[in-house]
Amino acid sequence: MPIYLYDQADLNAQLETYELDRLARTRNRVRILPSPAEIERMEEALYWPSAYLSGREFSHLARAVNLGALWAAFDVDLDKAVKRLKADAADLQRAQAARSAHHRARTDPPPRAGAVTA
Repeated sequence: MPIYLYDQADLNAQLETYELDRLARTRNRVRILPSPAEIERMEEALYWPSAYLSGREFSHLARAVNLGALWAAFDVDLDKAVKRLKADAADLQRAQAARSAHHRARTDPPPRAGAVTA
């Protein structure tokens, strides 16, 4: 950020509009970069919708997952958003359950040889 020279009138105006506080917070902000493990989890999260929801029969589920992720990123109130789409909460819950089932199927270790499964 470049260095600016301010006269007293500018500083007084910035104090009145809280601009000086905002500039101080911006200049003193520390950005923590993601760790390699966080980057790997992000890449997995970005990969699985294209891997599991690419078929035509999953287009509605892919849209629900996309909207859910978008709403979570922007802290949207889910109840209001679902009502705006004229869907019910059961549709959203089904999409979340399907997403969780796909994720579990991908991340659960395979059964060991000779193990008894129910």
